Amino acid sequence: MSNHQIKLICFAKEHDYIITPLGWKKHIAQYDKLGHCPCEVSRPECPCPEAVNDIRETGHCRCSLFWRSYDTYLAQCYPDKWPLKVVGIGIRDYH
Repeated sequence: MSNHQIKLICFAKEHDYIITPLGWKKHIAQYDKLGHCPCEVSRPECPCPEAVNDIRETGHCRCSLFWRSYDTYLAQCYPDKWPLKVVGIGIRDYH
């Protein structure tokens, strides 16, 4: 695991954020290739200082790598399927 990956994990843990697994490998590859935030050229580091404000305002950072919570991630990425309620061993729509 690279120092950058450890830094991302520590940032998420420190702020109690989740990291979406869907963008992890792509984000790391892009950061390593470019040397700065792959989503915003004006942000040289990742995680950037602006990420905390982004997450506070929108529920996720500009890159959508860090999310406030798994519920926030599901609600924004799958609005037609969330919220869900577990019933017995199956899942059905909460609505």
